[in-house]
Amino acid sequence: MSTHTDRRDRIFIAMLNGYIAGTGKAPDTKLEASMLRRAQAIDARIRNHDNRALDDDDD
Repeated sequence: MSTHTDRRDRIFIAMLNGYIAGTGKAPDTKLEASMLRRAQAIDARIRNHDNRALDDDDD
């Protein structure tokens, strides 16, 4: 994964989490729900990538 894409995705997740924390509620529109699902998928992809990098370091 490129560093630029990784950074952009992390910023997107942070912004979405900030929105949810700021409103104090779960998404209530289709757009908000779609954004949350996208952020969760990106976050899972980043975590898997980070975990694989850690596993490679153990070798």
